[in-house]
Amino acid sequence: PELFSQFSTQCILRCEHLTPQSISNILWSFAKLQVPASEELFTMLLEKAMKNLNEYKPEELSALAWSAAQQCPENTAFLDKAAATCVERLSEFKSNAIANFVKAFSTIKVKETEHFMVMLRHITDPQNLPLLMPPAISSLLRGVIMAMLNAAYVQHREEFEASVCTICRQAETCIEQMRPALMQDMVVSLRMCQDIECCSHLLNVISSERSRCKVGRKAALRSSASMSTTDEDVSASGLGGLAADSCAGNTSSSKSIVGAPFGPEDAKSTPSHFEKVQLLSSDLPQVMSFPGFSSSMPLTVPLPASVCSTACDSVSPNFMPQSMPLPSERMLPSFSKFD
Repeated sequence: PELFSQFSTQCILRCEHLTPQSISNILWSFAKLQVPASEELFTMLLEKAMKNLNEYKPEELSALAWSAAQQCPENTAFLDKAAATCVERLSEFKSNAIANFVKAFSTIKVKETEHFMVMLRHITDPQNLPLLMPPAISSLLRGVIMAMLNAAYVQHREEFEASVCTICRQAETCIEQMRPALMQDMVVSLRMCQDIECCSHLLNVISSERSRCKVGRKAALRSSASMSTTDEDVSASGLGGLAADSCAGNTSSSKSIVGAPFGPEDAKSTPSHFEKVQLLSSDLPQVMSFPGFSSSMPLTVPLPASVCSTACDSVSPNFMPQSMPLPSERMLPSFSKFD
């Protein structure tokens, strides 16, 4: 709180130098974080904003109006002016933004209700309503229902009921796209006016969709549990039918799928044809760790010809390497030239 208090003080001192974007961002931040702001800060910034609302971009004006509605709904002078400006520039706003405007202004006791009705009629038009995303549909429904309960809009109740039914029909078409949290918001809104037939119907649709999702989640959990059991059975019996002790480098069985590191005895069983590969600096620590390694040994390590190297010189079939060959799983980069 102390940090925001100091921030508020600085904003008040620099009020004359703040841009429209700065003002909308500051007020939106306080409203979004629900931080108690000084009345002087909002009053001063809103008065400054009222003088040039036409200079605000659509997203800035939207954030400003929403912030004012949340933090100081009693400031009807600014809110009426903001609503009028929104109606004048309605074509500049996206459908989702207008839906949020309806929700923001629905609980305010404005003097002029016609601005609100213009926004509502525009957004519920058959050409605009299908453009809304599910969250915007939920916001619009909440806004209209809250406006029905607002004494300032009592003369528009019949039109509100018709709008609610229109919104409910649109919401039903995208019910499968709604997340559980969004469905819950819809349920809260619909229960405020479940005496309206379309609201009662949508409540039943949402209930059915929730049950279907619940059954689907249970089936998915059962399937996941079944797959886990199968994986455990495979692990117990060994991968691909192999004995469990043939894995992880155990070479006691000829079925081993992970070869153990080469040792002195394994050098005798290596393929008879080798090619030489120049070691990289990153390979030296691995080779130097082999038993019996000395600095006098050549810095080349025999590599099985099956690795498909492009080297031309192969070692004699009777050659017994002094240093240990790299494991067959070791993947070396291809070279265009060899010594």
